Amino acid sequence: MSLGNEEIHFGELAVYWGKYDEANYKKTAYARYLVKFPCYKQMTVRNGKTYEKIYQKLMEN
Repeated sequence: MSLGNEEIHFGELAVYWGKYDEANYKKTAYARYLVKFPCYKQMTVRNGKTYEKIYQKLMEN
């Protein structure tokens, strides 16, 4: 699968999928491939701002 300007990191508990800009979103590997997998309905997707807020809350505890 060609990722272009996208990046994937496999962590212990999550997969982090990043894109460096929002141009041509419909052409991203994420939009073209990942949403078609049956497991996609069991996933949760968050943007960078939400990720940062969740991370900050976890670090407070």
